[in-house]
Amino acid sequence: MKKPRHPGDFIRTEIIEQAGLTVQAAAAVLHVSRPALSSVLNAKAELSGEMALRIEKAFGVKMETLMPMQSN
Repeated sequence: MKKPRHPGDFIRTEIIEQAGLTVQAAAAVLHVSRPALSSVLNAKAELSGEMALRIEKAFGVKMETLMPMQSN
């Protein structure tokens, strides 16, 4: 059975890289620190509801898409 994908991997590849942003630039867009975003992207921290909402507002990816990835 395949291990579920952490939302950080999806956020990195499908949102940040697709937008042509660095982690630093994406953190600035989201109004969070680079270490905070990096922790989520590297699966060292869970995706919080607040971070998911920031991503939704900044990039248009619905929280309802991201949050189930976290619970898996």
